[in-house]
Amino acid sequence: MAVLWRTQFATVTLNILLGIPFVLANKDFCGSVFETQVDHALVGYVIQTNAVVDEFECQLKCMGNNSCKSINVHPGEGNEKRSCELNNTTRQMKPGHFKKKKGSTYYNSFQASCMDVSRGRKQITKSGQCHPEYKGKHCETPTRGLHFNQPGHSCKDIRDSGFFQKDGEYWIDPEKNGSSLKVFCDMTTDGGGWLLVYNVIAGGTFPAPI
Repeated sequence: MAVLWRTQFATVTLNILLGIPFVLANKDFCGSVFETQVDHALVGYVIQTNAVVDEFECQLKCMGNNSCKSINVHPGEGNEKRSCELNNTTRQMKPGHFKKKKGSTYYNSFQASCMDVSRGRKQITKSGQCHPEYKGKHCETPTRGLHFNQPGHSCKDIRDSGFFQKDGEYWIDPEKNGSSLKVFCDMTTDGGGWLLVYNVIAGGTFPAPI
């Protein structure tokens, strides 16, 4: 009887979902994608165990460990932190050790290209365009404001980076103390870069962009 996996993909970017530096040997790759298997775990290949707040923190620990190939995240009891297990192999390499485990989640990472890829019938070519979350010669630099751990200093700072021209929610850290805030930035009015404080400002001039 075929086993139906509940599979989803969670993209964890390097240097941004995710601004965490992660050096890869191939300059064409600067991202990592985590395949997720709910209610499963890889048993017998744990090289490190940590207490974490959430799955994202566990993924970051794996990305910072060269021996880590996959992770198991187990729920904590009550308000306790979750248990993060780093594995030195994957479910594909050890299918007999991949077990159903209620409440646990297995994540298998693999490299993802930062360059847009066009697939033809006989060949694969790169368009030379970075994904929206990256910039730089080799798409190695994360854009600001998209994630809490890669905030801009202000809406104007994000606008000046040149990569976000649409009104919307962005992350900023005005005090530069690591306490990021999600705010609404107006990127179109009078040149953009405005932090929306009130929906309507009656009578008076616009303040300088912040």
